[in-house]
Amino acid sequence: MYLREVREDDIPKICKLPKTREELFYCFPRATFPLSEAEVSQGIEKRTDSTVVEVAGRVVAFANFYRWEEGLCSIGNVVVASDARGSGVGSYLINHMLALGF
Repeated sequence: MYLREVREDDIPKICKLPKTREELFYCFPRATFPLSEAEVSQGIEKRTDSTVVEVAGRVVAFANFYRWEEGLCSIGNVVVASDARGSGVGSYLINHMLALGF
């Protein structure tokens, strides 16, 4: 597993992570299904520390902060590819985000 900052070419890959309307609601509540590149780009612009997890060169997870103030950070969009769930990817990403927030 490899963590890194989001790049422009990740945006189409992030759009494919939520497979259903319900999944999209939990990770991007204000977005419409299917998730568009414009919605992801706008979210990245308005938020901070947008991060992806790669496994074998494939983007399998994404998260960011929607609020960041001294002493307070709130994790925003979080999504893990359905076939990567249960493998520790989500925990790895959340632990990374928590470490950034401290």
